[in-house]
Amino acid sequence: MERMAQASNGGGISRWSLQGMTALVTGGSRGLGHAVVEELAELGASVHMCTIDEAELNKCIQEWEMKGFKVSGSICDVSSRAGRVKLMDQVSNLFNGKLNILINNVGTNVVKPTVEYSEEDFRFIMATNFESAYHLSQLAHPLLKSAASSGFASIVFMSSGAGIVSVSVGSLYGVTKASKTPKTLTFSLKADFKPQQQMVSSRNHRFSHWRHSRRAIVEELVGFGAKVHTCSRNETELNECLENWVGSGFEVTGSVCDVSVRAQREQLIGTLSSLFDNKLDILINNVGTNIRKPMVDFTAEELSTLLATNFESVFHLCQLAYPLLKASGAGRIVFTSSVSGFVSLKNMSVQGSTKGAINQLTRNLACEWAKDNIRCNAIAPWYIKTSMVEQVLSNKEYLEEVYSRTPLRRLGDPTEVSSLVAFLCLPTSSYITGQIICVDGGMSVNGFYPRHD
Repeated sequence: MERMAQASNGGGISRWSLQGMTALVTGGSRGLGHAVVEELAELGASVHMCTIDEAELNKCIQEWEMKGFKVSGSICDVSSRAGRVKLMDQVSNLFNGKLNILINNVGTNVVKPTVEYSEEDFRFIMATNFESAYHLSQLAHPLLKSAASSGFASIVFMSSGAGIVSVSVGSLYGVTKASKTPKTLTFSLKADFKPQQQMVSSRNHRFSHWRHSRRAIVEELVGFGAKVHTCSRNETELNECLENWVGSGFEVTGSVCDVSVRAQREQLIGTLSSLFDNKLDILINNVGTNIRKPMVDFTAEELSTLLATNFESVFHLCQLAYPLLKASGAGRIVFTSSVSGFVSLKNMSVQGSTKGAINQLTRNLACEWAKDNIRCNAIAPWYIKTSMVEQVLSNKEYLEEVYSRTPLRRLGDPTEVSSLVAFLCLPTSSYITGQIICVDGGMSVNGFYPRHD
C-alpha cells in the first residue's frame, strides 16, 4: 500500500497513480494476469477481472479484499462470444459506461507438432487467444472512447516471445501471439530449374491490363521447367487461364477449389497426391482476401471469413501437404504475406492480423520442418499492379499518398513478385529459410524521409 500513498502526494509521482481509473483484466486469477491485477490495484485503479474457475475467483477476491484493493470479478469463458458480450455489459454497468484500461491477458495452448493439430484444436486456440482479444476490444471501444474524452484510455495485449521467433511451444500458439502484434508491419534468375511438382493456390484468376500476381507466379515457375497445378473458385476463369497456358506450351493443370472450405482443401491435396505420385516439391500459399472497414465495424461472420480464407486455409494446406513435401526430399513453401503484417494500414486490422500470423507460421515451420529439409519463406508485397487493387488506386489523390509513402515512387509489377517467389524455390536459395521478405519499394522502412530538404 506504500506505493498508493506515494501516488497521492502529487507532483511527478502522480504520473504513477491510477486513482479514479477503471480497468478490466481477463484471466486475472493466476500467473501474469494475477500480477497485473495487483499492480493496477496498488496504483489505485478499480479493477474488474474474469476467470473460468469460480473457486479461484472467490479465493482471489477474498485475498484482495484483505489487502484493501478495489477489485471485483466474474466468471467468464472469453472463448465464448456470448460470454464476452455479457462480460462487457457487466463492466459497463459497474463502471458507469467508462473503461480506462483493457488488459487482454487470456491465453491457452496445446503443445504438439503442427501436423497433429486437429480442427478442434485450431478453433479452440484461435478463439481463446485471438478472437477473444479482437472481439473484447470491439466491445470495449465505446467505453474506452468515453473514458478518453475526459482522461485517457489504453489497451494492452499480452503477447509472447513466441510471436516473434520460433519457440518449441506449438506453432498455433505462436501465430495467435503474432496475429495480435503485427508491428504497427528484382532478381536476375539464371539457374537451371529441373522439372518440379508445384501447386499454387488462388482465390481467382483474372485477365486484365493489370496482370495478376498469381498468374505471374504460375508462368514464372513454368518458365523454369516446373509442372504446376493451380486452383481457383471460378471455373470459367480457371478454364480461360488453362486454355491460354496450354496454348503457350505450359505444363499446367488446374482444379476448382474454394480453399476456405476444409473438405475442398482435402480433396485438392488428394488430387495433387495422385497427380504427382505422392510427392510435392513446392507449395505456394497465395490465397488471400480482404474486407476494408474500421475495426469496430467487423461482424463475427466477416472476421470468420477472413480468418478462414487468409490463415486457416494456409495452416491446413501445410498440414495436408507435409507428407508430400517430406517425400520430395527438398520441399519448399512460400507464403504470400503483406506489409500489413509489419506496419499498420488503415481499415486493415483483420487482414494485417492474418498476415502477422502467416509471418510467424513461416518462422515456426522453418524451424520445425528443417529436419525434413523443407524450407519455408514468405513474401510481403505492398501495392502491386493487380486487379485486386485497381479500384482503390483509381482515386488519384489516394494513389499520390501511396507514392508519397513509397521511396521508389511507383507501384510494384507482378513480375517483381513472381521473380522473388521463383528465387525462393530455386536451389540458389537453398540456405534461406524462415525469412519474410518485403517487396514494397522501401515502404516498410520509410519512417520519415521527406522529398524536400
